[in-house]
Amino acid sequence: MTQIGVVRSTSGDASANALMDQRDQLAAEINKLVGVSVVVQDDGNYNLYIGSGQALVTGGHANALTAVADPADPTQYLVALHIGPSEVALDSRQITGGKVGGLLAFREDMLIPTQRQLGTLAYTLTQTFNALHAAGFDLNGAAGGAFFAPATLRDPVANLNNSGNAAYAVAVTAPGLLADSDYRLSYDGANYTLIRLSDNTSFAAADLASLNTAIAGEGLSFSLNSGAIAAGDSYLVRPTQYAAHGLALAVSDPAAIAAALGATPGDNQNALRLAGVQTQKLLGNGSNSLQSAYGAPRRPSNSLQSAYDQLVSRNATLANGADINVTAYQTLTDQATAAQQSFSGVNLDEEAANLIQYQQAYQAAARAMQIAASLFDEILAIGR
Repeated sequence: MTQIGVVRSTSGDASANALMDQRDQLAAEINKLVGVSVVVQDDGNYNLYIGSGQALVTGGHANALTAVADPADPTQYLVALHIGPSEVALDSRQITGGKVGGLLAFREDMLIPTQRQLGTLAYTLTQTFNALHAAGFDLNGAAGGAFFAPATLRDPVANLNNSGNAAYAVAVTAPGLLADSDYRLSYDGANYTLIRLSDNTSFAAADLASLNTAIAGEGLSFSLNSGAIAAGDSYLVRPTQYAAHGLALAVSDPAAIAAALGATPGDNQNALRLAGVQTQKLLGNGSNSLQSAYGAPRRPSNSLQSAYDQLVSRNATLANGADINVTAYQTLTDQATAAQQSFSGVNLDEEAANLIQYQQAYQAAARAMQIAASLFDEILAIGR
């Protein structure tokens, strides 16, 4: 930007055209990575802004974009803008457009919700199936053991800005009551507060035991593993986010499958009970409401099969919508590029016609000069 200003002031706009073309191309390349707003200054230079008005380029100064750990969940990354000595982390919703915006939108709208929902399915399947399997007997008459390896819950994640060192564990007390949401657990020095982030419903209590009583309808409970919490500390709670990651069979011998309800081999009654888990209503329907219109506690109303079908359908709808948006935005981009080129670009057909015109004019001028020279020679010859 600075170089363009210097060239324009010394040599005029024509000499700066190449630099301005390069500037426009660089702005277009940046826009492919992250959506930017371009503000043209009075002197023709550009200011580029991202997010909700954060300056990326102002005049001849550019601020750097980097990836930093999300304080709420250090395993995830946010985009940060370096402004002088300061580092400003941007909320993922502030980054729109471009490849970076697309990746962040995918993570927030599809990846994390899908991990959470699949984890809830895996945890519920594991717990329910293993309990039924343990009540049966295998081919040798022995009581059934675990059919699936235990699903692992994710403990609350400490915020990077916490001053305390408390480490908490979370337990799912009733999978059918789990809401399709993340939570934030915090402490203000006097009370614990659990906020359901999908709708900002909050539960507060003076101690952990009282909080667990207050959130019984959420299907969760918390326990302190070690350390001490300090005022202002907070934790992100995504208990089932990775529960599906380690889903695996614990039974390797077919003879160890507890298909019978009695110790006598040949009874398949427990096998029928296990098969019924697929359609048994074990999960909530995704509602965040703790009570019905009549004040009755929320009951599981969704089967594993139905919940999985809904998950697949949701992701397919989002993927299809993304494909449609790509096509629409590509069409808009092509139209905008064509409009720009018609105004400031080079039309090869027009330039070729002009070149032929100039060539013919040059040839005509050369012929006229040739005739003039010949006439001049004739005139001189007559004078001799």
